[in-house]
Amino acid sequence: MKHSSDPPSGPVLAVAHLSVSYESTRALDDISFEIGEGEVVALIGANGAGKSSLLKALAGQIRHTGDVVIGGQHCHHLDRQVIGYIPQAPSVNYSFPIRVRDVVLGGRRRFGRVGLRPDPTDVVAVESCLGQVGLADLADRPLSKLSGGQQQRVLLARALAQEASILLLDEAAAGVDERRADALIDTFDILADRGKSVLISSHNLAFVKRRFARCIGINTTLLVDGNPREVLDTDALTNLLSK
Repeated sequence: MKHSSDPPSGPVLAVAHLSVSYESTRALDDISFEIGEGEVVALIGANGAGKSSLLKALAGQIRHTGDVVIGGQHCHHLDRQVIGYIPQAPSVNYSFPIRVRDVVLGGRRRFGRVGLRPDPTDVVAVESCLGQVGLADLADRPLSKLSGGQQQRVLLARALAQEASILLLDEAAAGVDERRADALIDTFDILADRGKSVLISSHNLAFVKRRFARCIGINTTLLVDGNPREVLDTDALTNLLSK
């Protein structure tokens, strides 16, 4: 499988010399890497190292310098609809009375067809995406009645309904127990087998070593890129975790 030890077939995402500044503060400096189709990659670093800034920059949420290339095409900063981005604290009111299927249907807005009566194509897409994350039987349940892990998968299904080929997740496994975190990564592995590429930030290095074949480590700049069991030696960890 492409997300294991096999080499990627080619970059679906190429990042070259990406930098981000907030006024006089340099948050990211000259970051370059590539991710292949069907790869699941962990993004690691200390709090404040720039993980969230990197994901936001890739998603076109904040300004940056450098290039982001998807499938060989340079991206305009605000034209990255093939990227599904799930932030660490999504702007979702989980107490709002909305059904799971309607949350996922929101991902179809990029196609300009979602209104009072969704197109049949959108309805089919929503059912398919919920099935891919194992929530097909909960489509009509209120979002507020789901567990935290299930709500996270609803947001993932919404990104899939967007027909995103690249999924960016900021600390998606934070705050869940090991069993649920493993189940989430199992879902990513299945999606990777279907050609999706996943970049997920995590602060849990033991989890990253156990479940990921590749990690990208940053601390303002890129410090490590490779198999976490090989690249996370003592010196690398010192540099990654120092602030």
